[in-house]
Amino acid sequence: MKKIGIRVQLTAILILLVSCHSGAQTQPNAVRPMISGLPATFIGTLLCADCPGIVYQINLLPDQTFASRMIYQERNSSFDEQGSWEISKDGGILILKTVHGRPQQFSMPNADTLRQLDSEGREIQSKFNYDLKRAPAFASLAGK
Repeated sequence: MKKIGIRVQLTAILILLVSCHSGAQTQPNAVRPMISGLPATFIGTLLCADCPGIVYQINLLPDQTFASRMIYQERNSSFDEQGSWEISKDGGILILKTVHGRPQQFSMPNADTLRQLDSEGREIQSKFNYDLKRAPAFASLAGK
């Protein structure tokens, strides 16, 4: 009976050591291959409730900061934000964080597309466009 208890304890210790060792090799905020070649610009026109559309541009920088601009078409208004970005632990979601407001989330269906998610981080079920496409080259924020 004593041998079984010792084996259980040794097995538990071994599992603990293996899990600690494998965790040390991962980097939670490491840039995944999905977003390479930084800096990068993603841009697209998204749905607007009371205007023809919102031109939305996000510039991702290698130091994990971003700058974005939303220009409301046929209005004389725009909205700029700056903050930090990170990739989710599973590598499938880009998260933009600002000092004010909730984080914005985008899925990354491929290396050239960011797809806006709802406030809960889920895909938006709609026939409308929620995609931002990677520009061929980094571009300063679009004019107001």
